[in-house]
Amino acid sequence: MPTYFLKTQFLLFVLTSFLLLNSGCKKNTTEPVETLALTVEDVSCTEAWVKITTTNYQTPNTLTLFVNDKANQNITLVSSDTLL
Repeated sequence: MPTYFLKTQFLLFVLTSFLLLNSGCKKNTTEPVETLALTVEDVSCTEAWVKITTTNYQTPNTLTLFVNDKANQNITLVSSDTLL
């Protein structure tokens, strides 16, 4: 067999192997987006009811509530919806 034929076969084998191995090793390039939403459900003259809704947060998780730039309360989130 001529050497150019063997070189062509070897190159075709390497190229095919590379394509097969590369196509089977896909990584997830997007990270899950974590979101946190606060909505006011109701208010009175001395109280407010705030609903915290989360997406893609691992529970249980801790949230610190700040009032006037000072830590006021630590809240443990145990579900994706919490009413304070």
